[in-house]
Amino acid sequence: MLWLYALVCVVLALPVITLQSHPPTPPSASSATYRETNKDFVDGLNVISRSYAYLMLVLIFGIGLGMFNALTTLLEQILFPHGYSTDDAGLAGALIILGGLAGAGLTGPILDKTRRYIEVLRVCLFGALMGFVWFAAVSSSAGNLTQILICSAIMGFFAFAILPTSLELGAECTYPVNEGTSSGFLYMSGQVCA
Repeated sequence: MLWLYALVCVVLALPVITLQSHPPTPPSASSATYRETNKDFVDGLNVISRSYAYLMLVLIFGIGLGMFNALTTLLEQILFPHGYSTDDAGLAGALIILGGLAGAGLTGPILDKTRRYIEVLRVCLFGALMGFVWFAAVSSSAGNLTQILICSAIMGFFAFAILPTSLELGAECTYPVNEGTSSGFLYMSGQVCA
């Protein structure tokens, strides 16, 4: 079995070795220019603390990530008292992930072609909110498993797409600050709101 795992890892590692280290065209405006990667952290904090757009993104992203983390963590406890089994909760969680992978997979090419981060973020936030509201409405009574599964997939589709969109938008809002600083504060806000 270990040999099988090793073989799979080697086969999957081959594309990483052969691929280019940088894309042929820069993915965004901020990555097209040279950035000082070891810009002082305190200077970065000064820049991001004065960016109103970034601070709004931190607040909105934090609330959304906190809600999503709380829901996925407590999914079984939410559904179990209303007569749903652990298998039902597991299936709903799996559909959240599968829907999310589809949403993030579709959102990436759209952002690459259009560069309309804010518009895509608004659509995703609205879709995720509608999914959360629908989930709250149908999960409070028994016999709605089909609706729970559908709204879980929709919620995952839109909620997962918020993450890469917000991280790239955060990097754009805080340029020339290192992306690690801007994304770190986005993640911290999500943990605080959870």
